[in-house]
This record gives sequence, C-alpha cells and structure tokens, in this order.
Amino acid sequence: MLLLDEPTNHLDLDAVIWLQLHLAESKLTCLIVSHDQHFLNCVATDILLLDSRELHAFDDTDYDGFKKKHASFVAQRRKKAEAAQKEASRLQRELSKGGGAGATKSGRRVAKERLEEIKATAPASTREYAVKFAIEAAARKLNPPLITMEAVTFGYGPRLLFRGLGFDLSMDSRVALVGPNGCGKSTFLQLLEGSLTPDEGVVEQANGRLRIGRYSQHWVNQLPGGVSPVEHLFSLLGERPERGSPLYQQVRQELGEKGLPSSAHDLKIKDLSGGQKARVAFAAISTVRPHVLLLDEPTNHLDIESVDALVDGINGFEGGVVVISHDRRLLQTTNCALWYCDRAKQSIYPLGCEFDAYEARVLKEIAARHAADEERAQARAMLRKKRRDEARRRADAAAKKKAARAT
Repeated sequence: MLLLDEPTNHLDLDAVIWLQLHLAESKLTCLIVSHDQHFLNCVATDILLLDSRELHAFDDTDYDGFKKKHASFVAQRRKKAEAAQKEASRLQRELSKGGGAGATKSGRRVAKERLEEIKATAPASTREYAVKFAIEAAARKLNPPLITMEAVTFGYGPRLLFRGLGFDLSMDSRVALVGPNGCGKSTFLQLLEGSLTPDEGVVEQANGRLRIGRYSQHWVNQLPGGVSPVEHLFSLLGERPERGSPLYQQVRQELGEKGLPSSAHDLKIKDLSGGQKARVAFAAISTVRPHVLLLDEPTNHLDIESVDALVDGINGFEGGVVVISHDRRLLQTTNCALWYCDRAKQSIYPLGCEFDAYEARVLKEIAARHAADEERAQARAMLRKKRRDEARRRADAAAKKKAARAT
C-alpha cells in the first residue's frame, strides 16, 4: 500500500507524468492526498471527501465524476436537512402551544423523542467554502518596460544557467514558464526580482517605483514568524493595527477572502500550517497592489478550491505576470503564454503552442527515453548472457581437458 501526501508538489512536469503512468499501471492500493485535479483524474478510481470531520466515499469515479456526484450529494443533504428542520420547528411549536402532538402527555413524550431523534440523525449542514484570490494591481500604470534584462549571464560556480539572456516585462506581459527541475526557472525569477545579481549583463527595474508581488514555495517559510497575519499586513501598509477601525476590518476581510480562518488571524505566523502561511503571503501580495506578479509554484500549498480561485485571480490581474508551475489546470486555464526554460541552450523562449501540444511533446520525449532505457537494458542483458555463455564454455573446455589428462 502507498500513502502519498501531495506527491506532485516538488516535481516537474516530466516527473508528474511519469508518476501518473506508474500509479495508473500499478496494482498497489494507493491513498493519495492531492490538489492536482488532472493528476487525480489520471490515477484515482474512488474519491474520499473529508468535510466537517465526516468522511464520505464516492466509489468508481475520478475527480471530474466526483464533482458531479458531490453536487447531487450536497443537494440531497440540504433537502434532508431542510425537511428535518421544518419538522423539528413544527414539533417545537406544538409542544410550546400544547396542540397537535403536545395535546396529550403521551403525545408530548413522543414529540420530544422525535425531536431528540432529529437532532441526533439530521445531516449536518454542508460546509460552504468560498475563497477569492483577486489581486488588485497598482492604480498607476507604469510605462513599459517594467523590467529589462540585457545580455544576462548567470551561473552557480562552473554550472552556467543563462548566457546572453534578454527579456522585457511590461504590465501586459503574461508568461507561464515551464521546464525540468534544475534548469533555472526559480533563478530567473530571482534575477527579475533583483535578489540575484547577474555575472554579466544588467537587469533594470522601472525607476524604483516598481512594486512586485513575489510568491515562492520557499519564501513562504521566510514570513516574519513572530507577528500575526494582521500585524504583518499592517506593517506592509505602514500602519499600526487598531481594532474596530475600518482598515482593521479591511485587513481581516482580505485574510478571510484568501481562505485564512478568523481564528488564525491573531496567531503567530510561525504557528500556522504551510497552507495558512501561503494564504497570508497572497493576502500580503494583494495588500501592496503590485504592478507585476512573480509566482513560483503558487499552487503547492493550496487546496483544489483555492487553485481554482488563484486561476481566476491571475486572469483578472491587470498587471504583468510570470508564473512557474507544473499544475496542468493552471497552465491550461490562465491567460498566459507558455515559455520554456532550456537548460541545454542556457536560455528561455516562447514555445508558441498551447499546453496540450507541449504535454504531447513531453510524453513523446518520455517514451523515447523509456525506449532507449529498454534498449540499453536489453543490450546489458545480452552482454551478461554472452559472458555467462563464454564462461560456461571455458569451464566445459577446462573440464574436458582435465578429463583427457586423467585418462
């Protein structure tokens, strides 16, 4: 049995596809927690939903089928809950007024027993989970380019990632950057942001007025742990938190819209889960009203509903976007052009195709590598057999020679 908790989080697309194929062909029982809808569609045969401390099973379905079944389940559950509430209200009125079921002593006893039964067996109300990742861009537009790279070369020691790289980013830019792990995607964002300095060439930002909304799967853990989410957002605004003020309510609303429960608003950030820290980070991005979003694997700590909300947020953002992701749904549904980070060419460039075409290319490359691996494995097996046969022939010859000498 395999227990997998968000297995796609730190994988590139090649590895995600390999894992999908491996699990789909495996005969092992797998229990998987994942926010990747396409991955679940490829590998899941049944879905378990954990909601309000209750576990609900949806058999013989992938994730798309689950969504349809769940919608029907919610409708039926709501209908039963409303009917139970209606009956409970009627019985309560009759007991209070002494009419109907409450007119006799035995009737009151039966009515009370029925009320207790309704309380014990009536379905709980289904959780209404609404999350928004709307990010408001800076009100004042900046003339392009916002960030310019000219002849940028960068590497770590002898390992060169980019050579002579050029790139312009404006408020109209929409880039989804893909490529294998280790090719330099995150480094590229750090060069754009200015947290890394190129070995050669220049990276220029718009006159110091540029506001960047930066998200990184690793940067989440660098949030100030000793303050609360509310205090952190107020520090970004340059204000002191005052309970009850309109700004205080606005900050809490921002955190709530990103899916952070109100009970966590005043906790220390260091005590929050990874997913909760991610929501604080996105609330912080929205608070500064950036001109540009630089997002590195933004779906890694989010649930499925939040990934959908993030897609809407990216599509609705009226500034520049560069996003690194392996999440198929995000890559397919955001209004971003696919760019490729090429390790061999030490550059990035537009692919000029939709995600499906790129995925088909990756599948073809995986199949070619698999075929080459099989061919090498067969060649090694043949070589081992040849060596065994040769050793056996030598042993037989030696045995015959020894027998001949004995006679």
